[in-house]
Formats: sequence, C-alpha cells, structure tokens
Amino acid sequence: MTPQFICPKPKRWNEVYRKLKEAGAASGAPGAPPVPLVLGAWWASSDADKATRWEETVAWAEERCLTHLIPAWGPDDMYTGGDG
Repeated sequence: MTPQFICPKPKRWNEVYRKLKEAGAASGAPGAPPVPLVLGAWWASSDADKATRWEETVAWAEERCLTHLIPAWGPDDMYTGGDG
C-alpha cells in the first residue's frame, strides 16, 4: 500500500509559503497564503489539520494562478503521516 500524501514536510512547506507570499505581494493579490503548520504548530496539529491547511494553501495558489510555484514533491519532501 502506497502511503498517502498529507502535506510537504516542514522545511519544504515553509519554502513554498515564502515563495507564494512573495509572488502574491508582488502581483498585488490581496491577502497572504495560509500560514504553514511548521515549527511548534507541526507537533500541535493532527494529520487532518495539516492536510486541510495544505489544501487551503493550494486553493489560495490556484485562485491567484501561482500553482507553478508549488513543485512536484519527491519522496523525501512528502509527509505521509507518522514519519515526523
């Protein structure tokens, strides 16, 4: 059984957040992407919380035509639950 992708691992998620935030601001798009659940929020959040926040981030990027800033994830970049 293939593990299910929940969200990017914290370092990668934060990198994408910074790129999206910068590109959104440069384009004049209102608001910022949802804040990633990294650092202390990582350990305080359930896998469902992480998946929901990541889905919100992707939706934010789609609404602003910024999905090109979200890379294809390699196995080492993906959080699939229980692997910290």
